[in-house]
Amino acid sequence: MSKIAASTNADHDIQVGSDDWEFAAVTILVVAADLVVILLSSIIAGWWRFSSSSALDTLIDYLGIHAVAIGSLICFLWMQRSYKLEKVVNLPLQIYLVLLSWSAALLLTVAFMFLTKTGDYYSRLWFVAWAVAGACSLVLLRVFWLVFFNLAKRKGRLIKNIVIVGDDRSVRALIKHFKSNYFQFLHVGGVVMPAKDFGSEPLEARVLGPNLRESLEDIKSMKSSAIVIASGQSAGEFTANIVGWCCDYPIDIVLAPPAEHLDACNVAYYGNLPTFVLAKKPLSGGQMLQKRLFDIMFSSLALILFAPFLIIIAIAIKVDSRGPVMFRQERGGYAGRIFKIFKFRTMYERRPTEPDVPQARRNDPRVTAVGAVLRRLSLDELPQLINVLKGDMSLVGPRPLALAHNEKYHKVADTYILRHKLKPGMTGWAQVNGRRGEINDNSMLIDRLNFDIFYVNNWSFRFDLEILLRTMVVLWGKNAY
Repeated sequence: MSKIAASTNADHDIQVGSDDWEFAAVTILVVAADLVVILLSSIIAGWWRFSSSSALDTLIDYLGIHAVAIGSLICFLWMQRSYKLEKVVNLPLQIYLVLLSWSAALLLTVAFMFLTKTGDYYSRLWFVAWAVAGACSLVLLRVFWLVFFNLAKRKGRLIKNIVIVGDDRSVRALIKHFKSNYFQFLHVGGVVMPAKDFGSEPLEARVLGPNLRESLEDIKSMKSSAIVIASGQSAGEFTANIVGWCCDYPIDIVLAPPAEHLDACNVAYYGNLPTFVLAKKPLSGGQMLQKRLFDIMFSSLALILFAPFLIIIAIAIKVDSRGPVMFRQERGGYAGRIFKIFKFRTMYERRPTEPDVPQARRNDPRVTAVGAVLRRLSLDELPQLINVLKGDMSLVGPRPLALAHNEKYHKVADTYILRHKLKPGMTGWAQVNGRRGEINDNSMLIDRLNFDIFYVNNWSFRFDLEILLRTMVVLWGKNAY
C-alpha cells in the first residue's frame, strides 16, 4: 500500500530513526528548495511583467508579500507533515498538498494586502504570473524529489535498518507489512526468534539468532534504527530485560500490535496511556457531515453536467438489446444495511437464474456489445450518482458487493465486516491500487480487503480527494470488463 500513514489518525507517532542526520538533512533540503523556487518564480514573473533589468528589484520592492506567502506556504506544508521523506516521495499526495498550501498562502497574502491597504502598490499582473509560476515550480520540484530520492535509495542511502523480534508468525506478518510501498525506506536488517519458532518456509530477512542479548553486537554493527518487538507468543521472553540490554546504544524500542490486528490497528492515547485501538468508529459526527455535504454537492453537479451523456447511453442500451435501461441489485451497505444499487444494464435480460451471482469475467457471454464498452470505460457505474445523492453510497468507500458475495466472503475472512463501517463508494482505495474486477481466490479477496480496511481506518477528506484524482487515471484499467 502506497499510502499507509499518509492519513493516519494517531495523535502521536514514533518516527523510527527520525533523529538520523540524513533524514534531518532531507527536511532542511526540501524546505530550502521551496524557498528558492518561490523566489525564482518571483524573478521570472518580474522579468515577464517588467523587464530583465527590473526582475530582481521585485524581491526587494515586494519584500512584505514575499515574506507572508513563503512563510505561510512552509507553515502549511509543515503542519501537513509534508516534509517527511515518506510523504515527499508520494507524488500524488505531494502535488495535492503543495497546490492546496500555495493557494492558501496566496489567499493569506491577498488578505495581508487588503488589511494593510497596500494592494495598489503591487502589480496585479505580476502577482498572477507569480502565482502560476510558483505552482508550476513547486509541482516540478516534487517530481524532481521523487526521482532524486529513489536514486538515493538505489545507492543504499536513506535506508533505515530495523530488527524484528518475536515468534515466526508475528515476524512474518511484520515483514510483509513493512514491504508495503509506504515503508520503502525501511529495511528489515534482521530478525531474532527462538529456534523452536522457526517455520518451514525461509524468511525474507537475515536470522540473527534465537537470543536477543547475544545478537546485540550484530544489531549495532548494522547501525539499526529500531528494535520492533512483535506481539506474539514469545514477546514476553524478549521484553523483560530488553531496555536494560540496549541502554548503552541509541536505538528506538517499539512494540508492534498483534499480527492479526496489524491492518486494523490504530494508536490512541487515553490520558497519558498509549493503547492499541483494535476497532473504532472511523468518522466523527463532524467528519460524517463533511463527507456527506461533499457527496451531495458533487453528485448533484455531476448528474446535471452528465445528463445529456446519460440520455445518449440510455438510448444506445435500448437500441442494442431488449430489456430495461437500468439494472438494480441488492447490495450490502453501511452497517450491514441492504440497498438497491443503480447501474446501466450491460448484460442480456432474462438469462438463466444464477443463485451464486457469478462476477463478470473476461469475454463474459452475458455482456452485450454496448455493455462491453460501458464496462470497459466504467460508464455503467454513473447511475450510482443517484445512490450517492440518496445517501445509500458515498463517492469514495469500499465497493459494495452482491449479497451472495457478502455472505460468501464473510465466511472466508472475519475482518470482512469491517468494510461496512463506512458507506460503500463508487470508487475506493483498493480500486485505484489495481484491485478491481473478478475475485478468483481467497488471496485476492484478502489483498483487496486489506486496502479497504486501511481506508476505513485512515479516512480523511484529503484522502478522499486523492482517491478521486487517482480514479481519473486508472478509470480504464485492465481489470474493467
